[in-house]
Amino acid sequence: MRGHVMSAGAVSIITGISFAARMYGPQEDGLQGWGYAAIFWGSVLLYTALQSFNMLLLKLVSGFGVFLHGPPFILWILFHGSTLTDRPSGFQAHWAFSLPYLYIIGVCLYVIAARVKTFEKYNNS
Repeated sequence: MRGHVMSAGAVSIITGISFAARMYGPQEDGLQGWGYAAIFWGSVLLYTALQSFNMLLLKLVSGFGVFLHGPPFILWILFHGSTLTDRPSGFQAHWAFSLPYLYIIGVCLYVIAARVKTFEKYNNS
């Protein structure tokens, strides 16, 4: 599971850099701020995964990741074929850009579910 968590952190950093560096052309400032938040969250997730697993901390970081990456996942699907800004831009959104977010959300939900089962197992003993 550590490899999946580390790869989700790396994917978050890469997607965050793509928004922070404005790789999709001119965009709203909020998207650049989201990019910085994704970079920070991915770095925290990588750090948490590299340390010995603290179940509660990893669960909290994963829960925040679902809330951070959920809206971009939904918005890439909803705005398929449109631009990311009100200004003229040649970039058109496509649903396939939501796949990295789907992976991140899936890993986060798996970590949350696995940790809940672990807590239940230890509490019943």
